[in-house]
Amino acid sequence: MLWRQTAFAALVVLVSILWPRGQGGVEHRGPLQVAVVRDGFAVLAGHRIHAVDAGGELGGSVAIGELADVRVVGLGTGTSVVWRTGVKLQVARVEADGRLGPREQFGQRVERVCEGTATNEHRFGVAWLESDGTLRFVHGPIAQELSVASARGRTYCAIASAGRQIALVWRDGGRVELNLCGKHCKSRVARVAIDNRPILGVACTDDACAFAQRSATGVDVTWVKHSGKQVWQKPLPDATPDSAVALVGAGDRIAIAYETGGEPAVRAADRSGNLSAIWQGRLPALAWAHGKLLVARTVDGELVTAIR
Repeated sequence: MLWRQTAFAALVVLVSILWPRGQGGVEHRGPLQVAVVRDGFAVLAGHRIHAVDAGGELGGSVAIGELADVRVVGLGTGTSVVWRTGVKLQVARVEADGRLGPREQFGQRVERVCEGTATNEHRFGVAWLESDGTLRFVHGPIAQELSVASARGRTYCAIASAGRQIALVWRDGGRVELNLCGKHCKSRVARVAIDNRPILGVACTDDACAFAQRSATGVDVTWVKHSGKQVWQKPLPDATPDSAVALVGAGDRIAIAYETGGEPAVRAADRSGNLSAIWQGRLPALAWAHGKLLVARTVDGELVTAIR
């Protein structure tokens, strides 16, 4: 854990700001997705996947076809995508020319792909709800399907990295529940001590999770242990009631990107309740791996990336 703390301290106490690296002449529209892959990161922008090395430098890019509910992920075999076709999920490697390799198929009758993607140097995960209410997920580096509970009536589900584990979150009636999975999922599901407001995002460390929820005046962040016990709840400084929010686990902290009344910001939250500012600029997508936080965003339609 010491290397994570040291890396994040160096990340926060910046002497200078890195200049963004752009790939000129290419426009990108819509939300970005970032995945951790073997040699760095991959960014999905529109229908193109861009390679980003461990230093934050943009490499080449390839175009993929239009895919429903697509997620970019890193498998042991390379950059891959997970997407929905009808009532099934497909997983395939993205080849050097953008074509999709051999596909693996998952799910019985997929009703909804859950929010978020678990992605770090340990494993990826994508979750979904079956039509019978069962929550399932596929995870790597070798894809396999695991079942988690079978309660009905879920109205929300999400997946996030949690250190070497994967966190599954769902709302079942008035309850928000959490389970941690590695090779197998825990037999005991935790009830999360948050209220019934909609969840804007969730991210986890190896011992806690942070939830973002909209309030009447802005956005609240709640830090809970994996047991579900609430540690603290605070408003995000300068967030508005309609702020967009993105969260990612970053070592023993949570990095939170969100819109403010002015320039969007990224803050680091920790278990003691600190909300430290670490970046200011256009609302980015975030990923954390090997002690590094990748910030990816668009500026005038152009993809730019930086390591913080």
